Amino acid sequence: MLKVLIADDEYKVGFLVKKLIEWDKLNLEFAGLVQDGMTAYEKICECTPDIVITDIRMPVLSGLELIKKVIDEGRSVHFIVISGYKYFEYAQQAIKYGVEDYLLKPIDEVELNQILKKIADTETNREKESRSVDTMVKKLHDSRYILHREFLNSISGDGEMNLEEVNKNYGLNFGDGLFRVICCKLDGDNRVEKNEQQINLILKKTGALVEQAFQGCVRDIAITYQKNSAVTAVINYTAECRGEVEQRIDRLFQSQMDYLSGFEHYELTMGLSTECGEFGRLHVAVETAREAVACRILGGAGRQIDERFIERDSTVCAEEICGELEEKLAGAVETARYDDVKYMIGLAFHEARKRRAFASEYYQLAGLLFKCYLDHNPFHRTVENGEMRERWSEGAGNCSSVSALTEYVTEQITADLMECVEANREKERRPVLNAAEYIKKNYSQKISLEEMAEQGGFNMNYFSELFKKETGKTFTAYVTEVRMEEAKKLLRDTDLPVYEVAEAVGYKDSKFFSQQFVKNVGIKPMEYRKLYY
Repeated sequence: MLKVLIADDEYKVGFLVKKLIEWDKLNLEFAGLVQDGMTAYEKICECTPDIVITDIRMPVLSGLELIKKVIDEGRSVHFIVISGYKYFEYAQQAIKYGVEDYLLKPIDEVELNQILKKIADTETNREKESRSVDTMVKKLHDSRYILHREFLNSISGDGEMNLEEVNKNYGLNFGDGLFRVICCKLDGDNRVEKNEQQINLILKKTGALVEQAFQGCVRDIAITYQKNSAVTAVINYTAECRGEVEQRIDRLFQSQMDYLSGFEHYELTMGLSTECGEFGRLHVAVETAREAVACRILGGAGRQIDERFIERDSTVCAEEICGELEEKLAGAVETARYDDVKYMIGLAFHEARKRRAFASEYYQLAGLLFKCYLDHNPFHRTVENGEMRERWSEGAGNCSSVSALTEYVTEQITADLMECVEANREKERRPVLNAAEYIKKNYSQKISLEEMAEQGGFNMNYFSELFKKETGKTFTAYVTEVRMEEAKKLLRDTDLPVYEVAEAVGYKDSKFFSQQFVKNVGIKPMEYRKLYY
């Protein structure tokens, strides 16, 4: 909605202009009516109107002087000049300043609204064009990062990488010299509800800081973002810039820490690779940077970590540890033995520590434990296993200590197992509860175990076991109990003969009813009635 300010030293003229404007139709907003040029200028500075309709002759500051002053200051305002015939030459002079249009008194309503519509249409088109340009710039920006991500994904030890082809395929400008990989890993607190918008904001700023840090120092830089997790950058520079790059890395880390200090519950770790002089060996640098970041799980997060902190003498692998424990963990999961599940998870991480596993092996071990659990969970699930693994793996990636990772894996698996067991129990309970409700409402009808089992989708023997487990009584005993309770009410509250009471609660044979009553209540039906009369 465009704002319109009206300036005329004759209040009646200004008020008339206001009345003539089709505000709603043109989607315009009234910004005020003033009576001198200086007040108009102050109003322009205060509320930044989009359109100013001004008389050419006003006290203190004329309309012409107002227009010149505003335009000289570079303010974006559309001016419409109101002029009488005797001052028409001033209006023509105003046109030279870029005034949108002019109106001669007396003011014509149609002409006024046509001019305003033209301005409104111009602004609408300009806004559309601006949005289109912004969208195009964003697409180009996003495409750049998509190409960079594809580039990093393409880096492996398989086959030879051709520098010229990489530059062509991924829009890069790498050259001979040195390469280095920087991985900035953001860890959140799993105990606090995840704020994806805030995480993305931090990662976006982290990437921007990386780009800013190396401007004018590197030949080119490829940056990629891992969802809710990290920013990875590959920088290419000459040997002469080595010292400058080292200094900028230190300054970059400090600027990241300064920025992150404005947020709670986050830590950032910077993993650095060694310098790589061969483009074909870049995959080693990528692996080194990622392993360096993983080392925070052993030495703590919130610091710079390079290859000096990486363990080199480990021979153990996560698959080996998980393979040794899988059978026992699977058995504990399948039988819902929660304490045994917790013990096996703790033992897996204890073994990794005892055998001095690589830092990254701990995260891999967490993923394998999740897989083992999901593969052997026999209970009905409402969430797909793949979705569950992705969510858990992301949470595990936020753990910056072995104890935190062990606790996280244990909590996620045991909580999900309990939920699955309870859901399965509820699934089995529901048909029993439905049957019990049916019996209470239809006790006067013929009710069979076979019919109830069929309605619940179970075979008769299994349903009989479920029913007794849930109610503590056999199916027949439960039906009899309900009927006897209803019979007692009728004997107490009505004078129906015993044979009619028997029929009312589902017994065609009154003699058999009396036998059941004595068996369950301890006395004959008529003796029971006499207790209340």
